[in-house]
Amino acid sequence: MSDPINDLWVNSTIRIENEQGKFGTGFLIQKNTKKILVTNKHVLHECRSKRESTNFVYLHINISEDEQIIGKRIQFNLHADEHKLWTEHPDVQVDVLGIDVSTIYECYPNMVVKPVDSTLICDRSYLQQYNIVSGRQIVVLGYPLTVQHTTNVPMRIPGSIVSQIGQNIRDKWKNPDTGETEDRIIRGFLIESNVAIGSSGSPVVLDTVINIFGGEQNTIGRPFPPFLLGILAEEKFTYIDTPGSGVQPSYSGLTVVFSAETIIDVINLFS
Repeated sequence: MSDPINDLWVNSTIRIENEQGKFGTGFLIQKNTKKILVTNKHVLHECRSKRESTNFVYLHINISEDEQIIGKRIQFNLHADEHKLWTEHPDVQVDVLGIDVSTIYECYPNMVVKPVDSTLICDRSYLQQYNIVSGRQIVVLGYPLTVQHTTNVPMRIPGSIVSQIGQNIRDKWKNPDTGETEDRIIRGFLIESNVAIGSSGSPVVLDTVINIFGGEQNTIGRPFPPFLLGILAEEKFTYIDTPGSGVQPSYSGLTVVFSAETIIDVINLFS
């Protein structure tokens, strides 16, 4: 039996390298005729003014040659005919951005990476239908900097939802454009997962385990669909008092995920 997460989401995920040589993750969504690479704003650059002046990114893709999968690093220009090929979520606190990379397939028709149809983006009706709540298992596809495959295949990292998905979260946020700390309502949820730096922009997908509780009757006893629940954005830290060093930041094990609805917002900005 095929694995829909491997078949769909592993094969839609791309490693992104920005002009500063920093790495992140993105994933391809098909919307009508367009192929949109979804990632975080900060993967291009934390500051909006710097993003606006960014000319290109490197995409680490896989291509098929002589029945072998070969990793390839290609430069993708972010402008065409003086038009910007990317757009970002209008809310400055929502770290989601999309790039129209449709032309890649003209240059690399043998690309292994394929987009996932936008119908697999989870909306509120699916949250209710399948009772997608705290405790449900998820999978993160990404490229942690600590270890990589020899090809550009992402790591598949398990985890679980730990906040009430569908309910916003309040926290403090440092605005990278102003340097000021602001109150923020996160349009998303928290997960517990062993993700690491380099996974920013990763798709967070509902694991296709058998549903044994909750949801509409026709969903019980069947595997969950591989819905896109959101996009990985940032690790949350806590502070601990260490002997001799005082109070130090420490990774809490929790990560912010912006909801699928914020991804839909960005995709709908492409005409």
